[in-house]
Amino acid sequence: MTTVTETTTQQEIDAKIDAFGAALSDALKDKLSAVLVYGSLAKGDFSESASDHNLALILADDHASTLRTVATVMRDHRPSKRTTLLLLTREELDRARDVFPLKLRDLCRHNRLVCGSNASLEACELSSQDIARDCEQQLRSLAIRSRRLFLRGTSNPELLRNNLTLSYKGMLPPLAGLIELVSGKVVVIHEEILREASKLLGVPEGPLLELHRWQREPGYQPAESQFNPVLDAVMDVLRIGALKADALHESHGQAAHGLGAISSAPTPSAPSASGGEPSKDASDEAVPTFGKE
Repeated sequence: MTTVTETTTQQEIDAKIDAFGAALSDALKDKLSAVLVYGSLAKGDFSESASDHNLALILADDHASTLRTVATVMRDHRPSKRTTLLLLTREELDRARDVFPLKLRDLCRHNRLVCGSNASLEACELSSQDIARDCEQQLRSLAIRSRRLFLRGTSNPELLRNNLTLSYKGMLPPLAGLIELVSGKVVVIHEEILREASKLLGVPEGPLLELHRWQREPGYQPAESQFNPVLDAVMDVLRIGALKADALHESHGQAAHGLGAISSAPTPSAPSASGGEPSKDASDEAVPTFGKE
């Protein structure tokens, strides 16, 4: 989680991003294919006090000279302290869709073009097989990381709050991907993702929404009694979500659900410790076939 408390309006950051894109274009010339805004700034879920300012750069190559130029422009024209860069090459857009499909789908669907061309993103189709695999991988990796982060913060409430917020931010993309695979719903607003995940996975939404508040209100310090229920809810979501993604990955019912490739075209914006159980519905018994890693 970003610990910077800098507050910037969306209009202010948009203007600074446009200037940054112009500086990059002047410096990189044909080495730069596009600069795009993605994440909450592009989805309509931007928080002036909490959201990062995510930019994707599509580069012709990743040679040292190219990266040094990016670093120089970032040093001299960085839009804000919370600006983060995703550096992709043209080749990765074409060949790496099966490796990180959730990230690419998010970028393809929700972006604002700052400069260059986003033609390579307009017809981006991603396999449901790859989406399911990516969901499971991210959820299981985050579960391992969340346990470690919890241990590090047990004696420091502020650190524990920040560490749990890191888990919150990390679980949103795979949960949104899982929700779409099972129900067909495309959800992008953070609170809506948590509510849909709560229903899908049988985990109470109260602790999840409490964690959402922690992320939205950087100065808020929760009571110590809130930490255990929030951690339990997070771990239940990660575990049950991974089990459901694994079921999607392994089953042989793809035709019954009509799931094949999922378009990335732009769109409108075990028993549970928290009391929930993995929901038993048709998606648990007749779910799409998704290939092995």
